[in-house]
Amino acid sequence: MSLWQAYKFRPNPHVITQAYIDLTNNAAFTDLGLVDFTAEAWVWIPNYVSADVSKGFVFQKSYPGSPTYSWNIAYQVYYGNIIGFSVYSICKVVHPQLHEVMWQSVYDVGMGSYTTPHLLAGEWNHIASTFHPNWDGPDHYFWGNGTLRIPNSQGGAYYYINGETDADRPLTVGLHLNSFLADEYSKLKVGWMRISSGIRYTTAFTPDSRLSPPASDGTTLGLWYCNTGTGTVAENIQGDPDRGGTIHEPHWDGNVLELNI
Repeated sequence: MSLWQAYKFRPNPHVITQAYIDLTNNAAFTDLGLVDFTAEAWVWIPNYVSADVSKGFVFQKSYPGSPTYSWNIAYQVYYGNIIGFSVYSICKVVHPQLHEVMWQSVYDVGMGSYTTPHLLAGEWNHIASTFHPNWDGPDHYFWGNGTLRIPNSQGGAYYYINGETDADRPLTVGLHLNSFLADEYSKLKVGWMRISSGIRYTTAFTPDSRLSPPASDGTTLGLWYCNTGTGTVAENIQGDPDRGGTIHEPHWDGNVLELNI
């Protein structure tokens, strides 16, 4: 085995294989995916090369009611240090003639360009996505460090389907709860996170500092600082304790929360 191979597959002594944040199934988050909302967070994604750490999920939520829906913000690391993001949503509604109709939309932000520079792994980045339901395909926009990132691809469509598209999944960070495959645990560091009702960003903006989180305001549904440096509780700064989260198997580096790193 070469030195490169030995380095590439060397186990990380701090790896925790099932760390994630469960932000609950609170009713305030039930309609997300059916109404305008904004999801954002400060994240640090490692620039490892090995395939098992090249992709993951920041947020995921799904609901099997009527209508059924699911949404997530996922990432993938290219060439070891360039992050591509995908914002995805899917919704099923009952149509009187077609029985069940599903729309879906994917907003892919990949390699960047000269006008929208790359987001790099191994660095802290503020990410935000706005969601607007649209029955011709939802409108998503993705912001990296306050700059609108131009998508590589975006689309929405109607499909005829039968049966449930997913199960009831709580709002989670760092976990993809998959109905068909084993659950996937992501590798990332997490700063403050916020879910807001409505479209919070429409033009370029300067994100609140990772080290100086924002206060709660009238559109805040959930706000988690994740900077206590200890414990398994993600306190909801918005004020409703029922929207607080549980951090499963956390690793703290000072006041920084690490998931599976």
